[in-house]
Amino acid sequence: YADVAKDSRRSRVEVEPLTNYFVGRVLKEKNRAGFGLLTTGVERDLTLPALRDFLPKRAYLAGADAYFYLDSDKEWVVTGRIASSSVRGSIAAIDRLQRSPQHYFQRPDAPQVKLHPGATSMQGWTGSLNLNRQRGNTTVNAAVWGVSPGFESNDLGFQTGGDAGGMHAVVLWRKPNPDRWTRSRYAWAGKWWTWNFARQVTGNGFNGEFGFTTMRYWSFWIDSGVNWRVQDDRLTRGGPSAIGTGGGFVATGANSDGRKKGSLNANVNYGWNHSGGWNGNGNAGVNFKPVSSLTISTGPSVNRSRGIAQYVRSVTDATAAHTYGGRYVFADIDQFQISMQTRVNWILSPKMSLQVYAQPLISVGDYWDFKELARPKTFSFSRYGRETGEISVDAGRQYTVDPDGAGPAPPFNFSDPDFNFKSLRVNAIFRWEWRLGSTLYFVWT
Repeated sequence: YADVAKDSRRSRVEVEPLTNYFVGRVLKEKNRAGFGLLTTGVERDLTLPALRDFLPKRAYLAGADAYFYLDSDKEWVVTGRIASSSVRGSIAAIDRLQRSPQHYFQRPDAPQVKLHPGATSMQGWTGSLNLNRQRGNTTVNAAVWGVSPGFESNDLGFQTGGDAGGMHAVVLWRKPNPDRWTRSRYAWAGKWWTWNFARQVTGNGFNGEFGFTTMRYWSFWIDSGVNWRVQDDRLTRGGPSAIGTGGGFVATGANSDGRKKGSLNANVNYGWNHSGGWNGNGNAGVNFKPVSSLTISTGPSVNRSRGIAQYVRSVTDATAAHTYGGRYVFADIDQFQISMQTRVNWILSPKMSLQVYAQPLISVGDYWDFKELARPKTFSFSRYGRETGEISVDAGRQYTVDPDGAGPAPPFNFSDPDFNFKSLRVNAIFRWEWRLGSTLYFVWT
């Protein structure tokens, strides 16, 4: 329950229903193979209508995983997993789940998904197959995976999306033996693809990295990657697909000798896309070890970026037939962010420890050049007040858009999305293993 104060009235409101969480796991290993089963279950007592329309009543997941070494030296191994999920709840709760960013069943040009307004359940599956070489100076990882549109595991897990599949291959070379100039060195390269269940390519890129450690235990690395023009079925947040224009990034960093009582680290990176957007970031840090049981690290982070198509809102408009009866509003955005992170890790005794994290942060965003998606499956926009319609802003920073001027389309409004955000986060965790196998955690945030 939470105590809520509104005007002069105070009340207690149920915010977390009585819930049963269950996790079960078994694993059998023998010789060169292993097989496991996993199941999770969530059952909620949803007595309040507001919670019943917001949360699923029950959510279950069942899965299996296995591995098999292809040779007696256990150099090559194949691993795989598969799982299915089932979620049930009220019509409102399942409708909300179908429209959530993890699913977006309401997409008008996605034949692989369909919004079911009266549904009270949702099912899906996920699976992957991996091949690894895990010994020697050269190792290999290759995988293929998929998450169906209806798979849902967030009630007792973590899932960022569905309706996606992919594959990748990575080759890593390592030489840990010292030579004349360095103690160790490594390099890796990887190729990856992703697609949705309509077999539209949504990701296509290449990454690589090279790094080494000097004889004085300083480490240096450089990382770079490119991605090509693909379909973007998330840009409009539930609307029609657009095009991802592709781009790339390059990053580099260094760390001084971490064995000493004081050490330094720094890295910078820069990314860009072919539509004119870019992002630059820099971090620096200082690490202290005044005694073996105490570590303190602190350092600033600065980020500056420009986005060409930052989502603002969507508007239902029957006259916008070219975008399936909706207008999808975007803007350019200039953003600046600065923060300072401090971490303290103090081992008080073999059974007690204290971790503290603090971060003051300032983030400023300026939206400008408001526009709407001109056509599906493009990265083409019509700017308000230029290519189409009219836009104005009043003294209260409320924007009014007439999307077609003197035409039949109704005007709409939105508040100024500019932001100037300041925060101070402090988290502390005290851990005490008061008896063997039993640990107490005290958390403050």
